[in-house]
Amino acid sequence: VRVAVATEKLDRGLWPESDIDPPPGSGAVARYVVVGPGTGRHVILPLDNRHAAAEAIAHPSGDTSAVDDANRSAVRTALRLGLLQPFMRTRFSVRVASHDPSVPTLHEYLARAVGLPNVVLAVRFGPIRPNQKPIVRIMDAAGRTVAFAKVGSNDLGKELVDHEAGFL
Repeated sequence: VRVAVATEKLDRGLWPESDIDPPPGSGAVARYVVVGPGTGRHVILPLDNRHAAAEAIAHPSGDTSAVDDANRSAVRTALRLGLLQPFMRTRFSVRVASHDPSVPTLHEYLARAVGLPNVVLAVRFGPIRPNQKPIVRIMDAAGRTVAFAKVGSNDLGKELVDHEAGFL
């Protein structure tokens, strides 16, 4: 599966090109914003769920400085209140439901994997490198994190994700 958000050229193996910015009336969509485009480290946040957007900024490893933690806390509060979203410019939407039941969308696949009817997703990208594996934060409708998923976005990434899955 491939993603092509033409405005940012985020080819990271998440959504097929046909599911990006579908025409109006083509079914349910999830709206996203790209934070930090062009930095080599960016996050795709959900626009339709303020609590999930705020949760997605939380750093799962906790290995940051007190200043980083304070900045992140301020950003999380602003996202939860909906104060930052109007100023975020790089936006796109993706189709949530597949037209072909045998080929689920990323949302449908991950919802089934975690046993929820619907999920909210956020994606964190690290620096671009050959072994890059975007991390998808899977959240419920209330914005609570229920799981994480790594995505193999190229042949090496897919091999590494398969290898990690084998160990788990």
